[in-house]
Amino acid sequence: MTLARLALLAALALLPAALVPASAQDTMRIAAVVNDEVISVMDLEARVRLVLISTNVGDTPENRRRASPQILRQLIDERLQLQEAKRLNIDASEGEINEAVRRIEEQSNLPPGRLLDELRQVDISPSTFLQQLRSNIVWQKVIRQRMAPQVQVGDDEVEEILANFQRSKDLPELRIVEILLGIDKPDREGEVRRLAEQLVEQARGGADFNALARQFSESASAAVGGEIGWVLPNQLDETIQREVANAAPGTILGPIRNTSGYQIIRLVDRRLMEQANPDDAVVNLRQALFSLAGAGEDDVRKRASPLTAAKSCPDFEKLAEEAKASPPYTLGRLKVSDLNATLRPVVAPLGAGKVSQPAKVADAIVVFMVCDKTEPPSNVPKDAEVRDQIFRGKLLIVGRRYLRDLRRAAYLDFRT
Repeated sequence: MTLARLALLAALALLPAALVPASAQDTMRIAAVVNDEVISVMDLEARVRLVLISTNVGDTPENRRRASPQILRQLIDERLQLQEAKRLNIDASEGEINEAVRRIEEQSNLPPGRLLDELRQVDISPSTFLQQLRSNIVWQKVIRQRMAPQVQVGDDEVEEILANFQRSKDLPELRIVEILLGIDKPDREGEVRRLAEQLVEQARGGADFNALARQFSESASAAVGGEIGWVLPNQLDETIQREVANAAPGTILGPIRNTSGYQIIRLVDRRLMEQANPDDAVVNLRQALFSLAGAGEDDVRKRASPLTAAKSCPDFEKLAEEAKASPPYTLGRLKVSDLNATLRPVVAPLGAGKVSQPAKVADAIVVFMVCDKTEPPSNVPKDAEVRDQIFRGKLLIVGRRYLRDLRRAAYLDFRT
């Protein structure tokens, strides 16, 4: 099998079962009934085969037997999601499906338009694949439409996390990949624990951890292979903090019981948090200089004040010329640290397109405008990134509750 096909299967690991050759008997046998719809044994066996291939777990009878119960639950959940989307008249447009196909081709290093041919070569029906791809798209739309309005992120929540980063600037950050297995009912504790132990065993035995996360994790990070990025130790559950404290990069930890279920962690790397130094920013700077020689300071400030209304750099230069400021007006690109100690605090806080208030420097009044600005590198997340992370975490929780309620209200008949 080509590397491109293996990559394709890994990208498809999130998708429900695809058609593979099967006997007529398997086609007719029923694995489960979900309300008034059937999941056949063929559907289940095809999905199990796809999972074992994509996660680099051997396709053996024992592995099939161990994986089948959890994969059947996933197929049931996907069927419930499709039924709920239909009830709400939510569907995926052709453009949305084409865009999803394009992303998979990109992730799999396939040329545009090649995906469906690759599917045929690994005995996966394109029509079935596209139908199952539709189910993933519509469920995300259901969650966004029904649950997102319920999710609120307060400014205090964002500020608390940003303050935590500032307090912890000397602590090492951890790059983490996770698998989360939720427990929606107490009587499933043993079943989920056994699955978690199996996944740990497979991951330590050489299975692709990211592919396992895509297939089995119930966290929002599943879509990106379990990657949650760089985090501070104190952002993790206390039990996980203790586990990772002395672990070497590459270590797989777990299963670890938390309030949601069982978590499996792969520690990828450690690094020290890098705080941005404002003086390392590069600015494209304009100035307007007004001499105080022979004039009162208040009068000069009054001459300079109209420049603060400039909306662009050409606008600033025009106003400087009209106010009879001393040329040149253009200072070009330079580091904030290259400015003298008096000017640095005036320029450093300015964002792109912003003008300073008139400031006294020696025997002159000066006004600065930053035409554009390149911020220095930093590991500290921005306000919008933190807000989005909190939102996605809350949306995951309410989405899981939504699916749990669908399960409870559904008629489910397990035949195998």
